[in-house]
Amino acid sequence: KLYGIDNTAILCESFYVLLEYARTAMFLWMFIEGHYLHSMITITVFSDRPNYKCYYVLGWGLPVLMTATWASVTAIKHTGTLCWWGYNFSIYFWILEGPRLAIIMTNLLFLLNILRVLITKLQASASTETQQVKK
Repeated sequence: KLYGIDNTAILCESFYVLLEYARTAMFLWMFIEGHYLHSMITITVFSDRPNYKCYYVLGWGLPVLMTATWASVTAIKHTGTLCWWGYNFSIYFWILEGPRLAIIMTNLLFLLNILRVLITKLQASASTETQQVKK
């Protein structure tokens, strides 16, 4: 009898859970960094230091909840398939994929707003320098 990861269901499924946790954590940290940069650039007075504890809870804790929810549903719905074969094609994968896409769209909005603010500041700075040269 061969013992491989495909023949050891619990090991195979555990690695899929770890993979999806890592992916989800990566997306959430990307969101946190986008939010942090957006806050630093667009808010003029950033008096308070960022709440790093909140960032840690969001970055590491929220992916645990999302992945646990997805893994529970997948474990119930994918019985009879070898090592959750094709789990990423099931409708339940949207438990993870939906928030990931929302994070990408939100980060795009952050980027566009940061670019808008930087361009506005650069144009204002250039016009001030031009007026000083004319004097």
